Amino acid sequence: MRPDRDSDAAGGQIPRRLFVFNGGFLTGRRVRRILMLAGHEIRLGLPGPDDLVAVWGARPSAGRGLAVATARKAGVLRIEDAFLRSRSCRGGRGVRAGRWG
Repeated sequence: MRPDRDSDAAGGQIPRRLFVFNGGFLTGRRVRRILMLAGHEIRLGLPGPDDLVAVWGARPSAGRGLAVATARKAGVLRIEDAFLRSRSCRGGRGVRAGRWG
């Protein structure tokens, strides 16, 4: 039997289980689609050590997912908005993009 040429891919086996603790991952169709195309399978419940926990960047709600990931020894996948949109635009500093553009 010939070995699968993608067996040593950096992302590991696909689909990868991705546990979420923020409703935005469940209600955001675009985010769900992007994660699915990247090979992630969104799940509810408690992750195992081979699973990932998705959190929204450094938002306050990320604390729930980080706490679960730490307690269950799971990896963390931080999901970020576009870099430019997340930049500060107060007082004319930063880049004005997205909602502020």
